[in-house]
Amino acid sequence: MDGIVNLLKPPGMTSFDAVAFLRRATGERKIGHAGTLDPAAAGVLVLCMGRATKMVEQLMAGEKQYYAGITFGTATDTADADGNVIQNNGRIPDEIEIQNNMQAFVGEIQQTPPQYSAVKIHGKPAYAHARAGREVELKPRTVNIKQWHYLWREKDGIMTRVDCGKGVYVRSLAVDLAAAMGTYAHLSWLLRTRVGEFTIENALTCERILQLQQEGKLDECMTLI
Repeated sequence: MDGIVNLLKPPGMTSFDAVAFLRRATGERKIGHAGTLDPAAAGVLVLCMGRATKMVEQLMAGEKQYYAGITFGTATDTADADGNVIQNNGRIPDEIEIQNNMQAFVGEIQQTPPQYSAVKIHGKPAYAHARAGREVELKPRTVNIKQWHYLWREKDGIMTRVDCGKGVYVRSLAVDLAAAMGTYAHLSWLLRTRVGEFTIENALTCERILQLQQEGKLDECMTLI
């Protein structure tokens, strides 16, 4: 099967799990994803099947959009709500301080990926080293934050929208923003709503894909090439 599937990944499913699910559902073995989405996150995960796997790099270069909830005052080892608390000072910056500091992260910036990430170090993803208790050196790299919108205030954090280019870790963005204000933070919630031309409005749930499989209509779950 040659095509692209716009999957609405639920929280708790890894990108590898999503590939395995689609292999079982379609019988196609040659499947790759165009950009990892954190297990705790939900939203658009673009999966390429068959000959479409040649388009992975091209699709990964597309602009992405995220809605991100940030909790201030507490850091976790994974930089999201699934991790263990490692630092806590309880400091919650005020709205004006947050908005002013957010602007410093718009444009091309240097960003270091989190220890719990899929970046390969010595042939293994960084998260494998982290789970084994090994801290590895991750080098900063240039990424592009096209827009970062403050949406609303929550009890101990904020909700934001991020429009960005390839390779951005929103978890690192939250941690770095907090550090600039002398506090800690982690992501409380993350939803990816767009990867290039693929949007959440057109994404299919796992349940819908299985329904199409049972109806013999798998072609309807993908963009054919």
